[in-house]
Amino acid sequence: IRGVGILIRSKLAHTIISRKHDNDCNMLLLHVNFEGKEIILGSLYGPNTNEERFFYNLNNHLQNLPCQIKILGGDMNLTLDPSNVNVNLDVLNMANIPSLFRSEKMIEIKNRFNLVDPYRSLHPNRREYTFLPSAQNLQNRSRIDFFLVNVESIPFVRNCTIPHSLLSTHFDHKMISLSFKKVKNPKNYPIKNNILLEVEVNWQVKASVIETYIQ
Repeated sequence: IRGVGILIRSKLAHTIISRKHDNDCNMLLLHVNFEGKEIILGSLYGPNTNEERFFYNLNNHLQNLPCQIKILGGDMNLTLDPSNVNVNLDVLNMANIPSLFRSEKMIEIKNRFNLVDPYRSLHPNRREYTFLPSAQNLQNRSRIDFFLVNVESIPFVRNCTIPHSLLSTHFDHKMISLSFKKVKNPKNYPIKNNILLEVEVNWQVKASVIETYIQ
């Protein structure tokens, strides 16, 4: 059974401008307005076989959504790092990465739309895995669940975390989370009336007016 979804808190003021999806239930992209800020939210479930159609659809949908701010996440069924397993931080006890084909296709999309992996941006050398096979005799691990955000959003990322254990013994993927810093509204600093009554201020204003007129 495949499927994706995006939950938005009902108390959060928002308007869904448009949506894109595929017929395989592998992706859902929403163009949303959050209190004047337009964002693309994407929930992705990558194929576990080398199907090019998924990447073709994702590329076309992103091209047709004009918003610059993008936050995509999900079970990608690939590692964003295509390196050999001997040096790859995203796999453990594996003969090969899940799929070099799928990794290269996602890297093409990442580069085309200036997307980055916030977890690896914050933790460039950390080893942590999101997929742990349920069978006890299997010791392979991989980080195939991750987020992608536009590079301009990285300074606003507060944290991207992977828990040390599974949320449930019935599920073999860890729940990853991404949080952003709260953007503070600029404060206005009005000039107090008593300042305007100062003789020196009045003289400075007159001098500036005369200087501007002469120039």
